[in-house]
Formats: sequence, structure tokens, C-alpha cells
Amino acid sequence: MLIPSRPRSYRRSASADWREGFQERAHEPADLHADLPRQEGAPGSARMLATAWCDTLNLRSELCDTMRLLVSEVVTNAVLHSEAPPGTSIKLAASLSDGTVMVTVADCGAGPAPSPRTPHPLSGGYGLFLLEKEADQWGVDRGSEGTRVWFRIDLSRDTERSALELSAR
Repeated sequence: MLIPSRPRSYRRSASADWREGFQERAHEPADLHADLPRQEGAPGSARMLATAWCDTLNLRSELCDTMRLLVSEVVTNAVLHSEAPPGTSIKLAASLSDGTVMVTVADCGAGPAPSPRTPHPLSGGYGLFLLEKEADQWGVDRGSEGTRVWFRIDLSRDTERSALELSAR
């Protein structure tokens, strides 16, 4: 399910040492792409994939916790609220670029546009509420192919929060 997909063409001259190209590739983060069955177990699978991907990037644990939580909430919404036909999948993608983690969750459902609401402590409803509170940016794109929910987390924010937490002690 975890498929690295940072497509690149590595060209080197005939005289170049083969290890240089290998070392360059070894340090580039791979993107996460997964097709998850739109079923009850999808949020758990998404959390495991997000955890494994986070581990490959060596991100701070607090940032990984936030990303894992938001991935889980957005995938849960795709399972519970999508009007996609039975047997379709949820597409999870994540990438790291220019100091920002970008995550998208897409399905082929065309249900009503979600609206943030005040969560009810007994019945849930925390998904979009948490996106609003924890993501630096987020949105919902709707089109003929379905619905895509995305969010961004700025890694510099993580550093700024750490400095603030340390100075508060």
C-alpha cells in the first residue's frame, strides 16, 4: 500500500561514481500514495501508513501525531459521509515540499459539501473542527470525479511552537 512515488530521472556521465546518484536518491523523501477500501478499517490503515511515512521523514513526534490525527479524521469522513458507490476506494496522498506537509484524501462521492460544526461530545463531529484548529490550511474540492479534502501543515510552525513551549518553561 505504501508506494514511494517521487518520479525523477537520474542521469550521470559515464565517468561519474555510481554511488553519488544512489546517495542523492536515498536522502529524498518519497511521497505517500495509497488506495484504501472505503470500509470501516480504512482510518486505521491510514493511521498506520501516515505513521510509517512520518518515520521515514524523521519529523518531530508532535507533528506526526497531528498529521496522523488529521489523516484519520478525514479518512473517517470519507468512509462515513461519502456518497461514493460501494466497492470504490479512498485515495490517500501525502508529500513534503518546501517545508510543508500536504495531505489529500479523495473519493469518487459527490455528496453535499461538508460544513464545519460544533462537535457534540457524545456523537462525534470533530473531523472538520480539528482540521480548522490544527491545519495551517485546508479545503474541500468538489468536481465531476468526486471530492478531495486536503490540508497543509507548515514544518516551520512546528519549530516555532517548540521554541515557545521551551521558553514558557
